Amino acid sequence: MSVATARAVTIAADLPSTDYRFVGLLIIALFPALFWTALIAAVGSMAGTGISQMTLLTIGTTIMATCGLIGQLLFARVQNPS
Repeated sequence: MSVATARAVTIAADLPSTDYRFVGLLIIALFPALFWTALIAAVGSMAGTGISQMTLLTIGTTIMATCGLIGQLLFARVQNPS
């Protein structure tokens, strides 16, 4: 077994399973989206301007997709550190 193969096996053994990565990605994407969407809705309500549900859905989906993409890129970087 070469050093590169031994290193790859060691890195693969240290990585969490796919289920844990999925849950981690869900947490990374979902909680910021819910927080910022709720904050935007609260500020809009306090300002006296009702923000439509479709706008809030679009904002939340965009935030979740962006956070999910960044989280997936970070997970991929950890998986392939070269």
